[in-house]
Amino acid sequence: GVLNQDSGAEITEQWGEGQIAGKVTDRAIGVILYGLMGGYGKSLHSGETIVYDHTYTASQANSLQSLTITRKDPNVVEQWPESIVGSFELEVKAGDFVRHTTNFTSQPSSVANITPHVFVDEEEFVSRHVTAVFANQYSGLAGGAALPLTSLKLTVNNNVTPYWIIGQNNPYNVFAQSTTIVGEMELLYDSYEFKQIRSNNTPQAVLITVQNPTVNIGVAPHPTITFTMPLAYLTEWKPDQSLDGMVQQTISFNAVYSLDFGFALDIVQTSLVSSYLVGPTS
Repeated sequence: GVLNQDSGAEITEQWGEGQIAGKVTDRAIGVILYGLMGGYGKSLHSGETIVYDHTYTASQANSLQSLTITRKDPNVVEQWPESIVGSFELEVKAGDFVRHTTNFTSQPSSVANITPHVFVDEEEFVSRHVTAVFANQYSGLAGGAALPLTSLKLTVNNNVTPYWIIGQNNPYNVFAQSTTIVGEMELLYDSYEFKQIRSNNTPQAVLITVQNPTVNIGVAPHPTITFTMPLAYLTEWKPDQSLDGMVQQTISFNAVYSLDFGFALDIVQTSLVSSYLVGPTS
């Protein structure tokens, strides 16, 4: 006998995992949002002929809309089929671009003999293009004042997992197990309001708007993405009382399914893309 644990190797499971991170742009982000939510609808923006509103809602199915992710480098073009968006994080910091981090799980990659589609003329967003409104009721979001935030994160996690069966070493499917929607924001500690909301467990409605008002698309609209959560609860309130610097407060929240409205998160994107059902063509 020998002390070595292994005397050979065999592939028993093969799948793909990866992360896409970068700036949020007004067109390409729609593909990711479709994969994240699973439910999709579109309509012409009011008064427009080439501008569309794309609405992404939770499909409430454990089989989400799959994507094919293509990666090209000087050596090879690879594709990851049946990619399922596991999580999506929107991140905003004062003085920076609006960014996202998207994680996916897929079938194993394969070499592809194609030329990937490349987006051009994408509009970007920076921190001054973002507002966040909290209100005690959903009806109060429209006229609510934007919070003076220094940072903001919104994370949607579908908790996906590969499903394995005998007879093959790639996943039978990739399923979503449950969806959580959490956020975190920082702002100056000049009020006791959010501490009281947290202590009293007062439900909140939340609206995050990402809009570039310096760019017109069509006749009047601007590139816009809205994240609407009709029911959320603050889960943590924490002051930062460091010696050198302004005293800030960090507030975490959890958006939950609203029985009254029938959703936990609704995302609407306004852009020149006509449809994401057949790919990101404009």
